[in-house]
Amino acid sequence: MSGEQLDLLLDARLRLTDRSGRSSDYQIDCRGWILGSAPGCDLRLDQSAPPVWVLLVPCQGGILVRKLAPLVRVEVNGELWQSGIVSYPVQVRLGDLTLELTGLNDPALPEPLHSAAEDRPERWFRKARHLLRLMRGFVSGGGAVAPVPLSEEHTVPSMSPALETAWQMLRVAQEQHRDDLVRLERERALVASRWAEIERDRVERETARLQHHQRTEDLEARDHAVTVREAAVARSEQELFQSHLSQQQELLDLRQQRLDLESAQNDLEKKRLDLEARELELAARQAIIHVPAVVPPVEFVSVVEEAKPDPVVLSELVVEPAAPISHQPVVIEKPVAKAQVIPAIPEAWWPANENIPIAPEPVEIERPDPGNEAVESGPSEIISVMRSLLPESDKKIARQLPEWLQEWCRLGFSAAARARAGQSVGPALWEATGRIDDSDAALSRVLLNEGLAVSTDLERLLAAARLERRPLRSILLGDGVLTKYQLAQLESGNMAGLVIGPVAVLDRLPSGPREELFSVYDPRRGAEGMLHHLAEAEMSDAARPDEYTQRALAVAAIESENLQATWEVFEIDGRPAVLREALVGCGSDSWSALAAVPGVWYRLVLQATLGLRDLHASGLTHGRVDASHVLLAPTGLVKLLDPAVPSWIFGSQMDDDPAADLKSLARLARTWLVDENRSGPKPKPLPPLLLTILDRLESLSGPAIATAVDLASELDHAGTQVPGNAAAWQRFLAEIRRDTGTELASFSA
Repeated sequence: MSGEQLDLLLDARLRLTDRSGRSSDYQIDCRGWILGSAPGCDLRLDQSAPPVWVLLVPCQGGILVRKLAPLVRVEVNGELWQSGIVSYPVQVRLGDLTLELTGLNDPALPEPLHSAAEDRPERWFRKARHLLRLMRGFVSGGGAVAPVPLSEEHTVPSMSPALETAWQMLRVAQEQHRDDLVRLERERALVASRWAEIERDRVERETARLQHHQRTEDLEARDHAVTVREAAVARSEQELFQSHLSQQQELLDLRQQRLDLESAQNDLEKKRLDLEARELELAARQAIIHVPAVVPPVEFVSVVEEAKPDPVVLSELVVEPAAPISHQPVVIEKPVAKAQVIPAIPEAWWPANENIPIAPEPVEIERPDPGNEAVESGPSEIISVMRSLLPESDKKIARQLPEWLQEWCRLGFSAAARARAGQSVGPALWEATGRIDDSDAALSRVLLNEGLAVSTDLERLLAAARLERRPLRSILLGDGVLTKYQLAQLESGNMAGLVIGPVAVLDRLPSGPREELFSVYDPRRGAEGMLHHLAEAEMSDAARPDEYTQRALAVAAIESENLQATWEVFEIDGRPAVLREALVGCGSDSWSALAAVPGVWYRLVLQATLGLRDLHASGLTHGRVDASHVLLAPTGLVKLLDPAVPSWIFGSQMDDDPAADLKSLARLARTWLVDENRSGPKPKPLPPLLLTILDRLESLSGPAIATAVDLASELDHAGTQVPGNAAAWQRFLAEIRRDTGTELASFSA
């Protein structure tokens, strides 16, 4: 058998089926094929395949199948495969690819196919070698050709032109084959280097994974330690909170016990006073008429009663038996001619009487002089009735209100009574008006019992109420004696609501959840003020009461006529309270268009700046420079209200920065110029210098003005170029006085 026939017997057929089911047929020669994706492979696959995957070499007894890629899966006839010879037919699975290998001597196969590597140098080499063998047989006479070693195939001396041509072709094919082998070795080295890189990357990734795993374990250990710590801190906080709650409960219990003791003490004191009053009443009831031993002839005597308006007839007299003489009854009769009509007093005005048997004692009665006609008439009898509302025993009752408050109220009642001195209070008025209303009677009893009014002043005000057909409370409100809040507290019996700390409460103003606000009268200064009292709910935060007190003390130390004065800081019921002056004026949100007149606007902005300058110089900020906290008094002074109050009082966190106060003032000053809701004609525009200062204050142009001192200096420098507008200023103040009801007062511009 010739060499070519032997090579053809060793060749194999290859059918490649891809993942889409498409098939391609190839012929593998005896040199074998390398399948992979790298350049130089006999059959190049797509880029998803390894660079070199498998080697297929036809041989005696079958085909050699060797796996070249170590990390991929190769199956031969359904079994995992590394290397070995398999007899035909052979089915090789390479991932999604299927290879079917059969030999060329298989009779079931069609005619030999054209090899895909027909034009490769190996094919030329094989043809040249086959041609050389034929030529050797032809030269030797057609006999069998002895096999020649490969090492001597290309060293045969020149025998003929045809043989020399075949030898040259074989030489060229051998060199090409050697180049292919070098290239293959280079590609194999490249595959090895790439595999080494892949292995190195795998080792690095594994090392990074282990390091990451170690760091994760460390973080989990730290997280566990932090969780344990947080649990311990939470337990400590819970224990402290429980301790605080227990202390608060104990404090509340102690306060309740103190209140119970005080209430019991007040009840005992009240009972004692009631007993003393009853003793005095019993002593008064035990008085009887004592008649001398010698009784003159019976005659009628006129007596003017002062205790009760109803007539009293003494039906029997007890006479001391000095000698056995005949007794005749003495009849006491009310005079008819000089009797005065006294108003009917409600029964509730009189003290409760108990039916207690009293042993009569002799009392001596002086007989009135029939010639004496000077009987007190008119208001004196009414005054006696008013005094009867407050018995002598009640004058010893311990009052709930302080003496200074009683004296202050009595002065108010006296002033109101003197103002009505010209009104008639005679008997005709009481005959015309009749019985006093129960509500007026109850209010009068409270005023008398609490020592807030004397009977003479109250009698005149009652008479005025009857004359004008109005209730007593209407008279007191109209004359400014008491406020609605004070009347409500008196009528409800809440005397404690009239006083808070060292001041008298005039009214309770609208307040927020963190602070209570009262309009008060300070007897020490003789002036009205505003009392700010921190709410009970804010005492749970230890920092807030301290901040509230420290800010108020710092503001109290500032002397500035453009800040609302802070008079005093003290405690009421264990909570800090701040006493400030009460201001009369109009807020900037109710100013007219005159506020935009250059001279008026300059005065307003300058005074507000001076207030901020004094506040910032003490290290404080205002925090709420808005329309509701800038007020113009009738005297012409601009006042900044509630200076340096903590921002949490108003329920918002604001910027505690002097620059923020200046920007708020700039926005407010701009609204004084452009507010379309203001009444009046449109004023002239500001001078350019003032507009420049306002723009710099708003950071719109030029260098910004950083402090209130710089702003005051800029305004002072610009004052020489601002028109005075004195007439507009006076008209503006007249509007403020008219709106505040102070037109009749004398103020200086």
